[in-house]
Amino acid sequence: MGRPEAPIDHTIPGLGRAAEILRSMRRSAGLTYTHLADRTNYSPAHLKRAARGHWASADVFEAYAQACVTEDADYCLIAEVRHLHSTAAEAIAADKRAARRSTVVPKPQYVHDEPDLSRALRDAWTRAGRPTCRQIETLTRGQVPSSTAHAVTTAHTVPRDLRQYVAFLSACEISGDALAAWFRAWTKVRGVPRDEERRLARKWMEPAVAVLYFTAVLATVQHRFDTGARTISGKEAVRLRAVAAEAFEAVYGASRQVPSPAGLRGFVILDGRQGQEGRHVADASASVIAA
Repeated sequence: MGRPEAPIDHTIPGLGRAAEILRSMRRSAGLTYTHLADRTNYSPAHLKRAARGHWASADVFEAYAQACVTEDADYCLIAEVRHLHSTAAEAIAADKRAARRSTVVPKPQYVHDEPDLSRALRDAWTRAGRPTCRQIETLTRGQVPSSTAHAVTTAHTVPRDLRQYVAFLSACEISGDALAAWFRAWTKVRGVPRDEERRLARKWMEPAVAVLYFTAVLATVQHRFDTGARTISGKEAVRLRAVAAEAFEAVYGASRQVPSPAGLRGFVILDGRQGQEGRHVADASASVIAA
């Protein structure tokens, strides 16, 4: 009679539960580890490791289970083992990322140029636990290829467009309201967005995210008027007013709120609003429209 098997290690719950299933299947099939090794081409040591709940590749766990199949119901157990191993792998990866997390908080609000933005993105990546380039590609469903992720995380470039930028931030666990400061940083570096970027943004962004983005666009247009009112050409002024009108509608048309005159100051083009709110907008924008 052989020695009893070592106790199952449940430190990683998924692997522990998978090990229980593997042992049960082996007992039902009446197989020894020597038999399993012959059927799987894995050594008894590898197979025993999986049956103790210790880490081994998914191939080892699945081969062990496949070798023990004696009836159709066992295929359901194989699927469960596969799922448990996948869950365990994700938990292990999360623990590793947590151990690598930086305490440095990214500060997109202090970004002034592209090198600043590059540093802030790298800080976001390290705070997220430095996910690998391949993990970033997977998390973003290919929107950020591993080659681009490597270039961004090594401070050689920044994402090529807004959608890739948001995808990278999402892979770094930044989403929702936290995107507001990052949109402001993006528009500060890239300037007033072109028609194509704004059109695409309205197409793929969720409404709440679009409000954050177009709020940043409004702020960028405002800054352009504040800093260059004397040098803005008539043609550029027309373009900026058109962008402001579009952004204003995206932000306040969605929320049905009109900001205070102090918040609007000079950049909002008259958009046909009537009543007291319209007069506030007109008063706020009169100086620039007259320029």
